[in-house]
Amino acid sequence: MALVACGGAGTGGAGAGGAAQSGAKNVPFAEVATSQQSNREDLAIVVATNNATLPIARAFNASAPPPDRALVAAFQGEQRTGGFSIHITKIELSGDQLLVRAAFTRPAADAMVIQVITSPAHVVSVLKSDIAGARVAVLLDATGAEMARSDIT
Repeated sequence: MALVACGGAGTGGAGAGGAAQSGAKNVPFAEVATSQQSNREDLAIVVATNNATLPIARAFNASAPPPDRALVAAFQGEQRTGGFSIHITKIELSGDQLLVRAAFTRPAADAMVIQVITSPAHVVSVLKSDIAGARVAVLLDATGAEMARSDIT
């Protein structure tokens, strides 16, 4: 994994990503990093709220986030060529679930792309107080289909 320096209290997350879940609370987020070489082979969502943020930050050659922020990292998994990307568009808290919506990009079938193994990732930070009570993170695509799920550390 690779993270980049954590930004301040941004207001990201106003982008597309489907309708809000009933009773869901929008969670603002700040851009931290994107990478084409996260070295993560699987499609995954990781939310690190404690000392687990430091190894994630180091993997992205970044400093650890401020103590009041957690890192949310979405991974597209290993891809056989360039042209793939993942971008977190919206984060919501719904009960004990942190719903992370992302846009997954893939090259067109006839696109000219670099022939190299990639592993796209996008990392953002959120205020820990905004995700209090969340126990599970769910990665959703633009249609709302579940792509990955994990416990929050």
